[in-house]
Amino acid sequence: MKGIITVDIGTTSMRAILYDADAHVIHIDQRENMPEFFHDGRVEQDPAAWQSVLSAVLTGCADAAARSNIEPQCVSVTAQRSSVIAVDQAGTPLHPAIMWQDRRTAPLALAMEKHNPFVYEKTGLKISPVFSALKMTWLRHNRPDVWKCTHKMIGIQDWVIYLMTGRFVTDQTFGSRTNLLDLKTRDWDPELLSLFEVEPGMLCDLVAPGSIVGGLTPDLARATGLIPGLPVVSAGGGVLGSSPASVPYPTPAPAPT
Repeated sequence: MKGIITVDIGTTSMRAILYDADAHVIHIDQRENMPEFFHDGRVEQDPAAWQSVLSAVLTGCADAAARSNIEPQCVSVTAQRSSVIAVDQAGTPLHPAIMWQDRRTAPLALAMEKHNPFVYEKTGLKISPVFSALKMTWLRHNRPDVWKCTHKMIGIQDWVIYLMTGRFVTDQTFGSRTNLLDLKTRDWDPELLSLFEVEPGMLCDLVAPGSIVGGLTPDLARATGLIPGLPVVSAGGGVLGSSPASVPYPTPAPAPT
């Protein structure tokens, strides 16, 4: 029987869910993955945490698929949005992930308030510490050592997709929470990039939600028991303030006997 695996990256946990061809939940593997909160309003997380949890939850679903005679056809990825990780050319993180709840950019948001009409017209969002662009601007001005070595500024979903496929790709639902994407063109906007001082090459390639963004790497396939090249799908972003991993799922159906 055919099936799919979904990876759901919430603010405090990650889970993988195995579905059969009739959309029955066969197995859920969920692992806590908490960020670190600081007294000054910073919220950070070590990117390596997602790497280890990803392997664990995919292994759990691969084992369940083997027991249930289910052949996964793809892995889809959804996530919370607006966090930022700076990575170098080799894909190595250069700084802890700055999480969406992080407040270090609040003074910068206030200083840029006069640009809100322009930014809102293009993005449908006002400038906010929540969204990714200000975090990138903050890194440029406050961590020039990091900025100098940065190849890409990516979100958590982009990081997980990179770990799975080796590609820096994001979909437009994630881009829409950055303050850098024009909703009319559904593309990165040069004027917004200039305003927030972000170089175009630092952003991921954009695709439509639901797109196949690559295939599972041989290394991750070996580590999890899934097949190399298994299609990976970017399934869109979760709603801010309601973490995907906080939404209950039905009780898994019993495995076929």
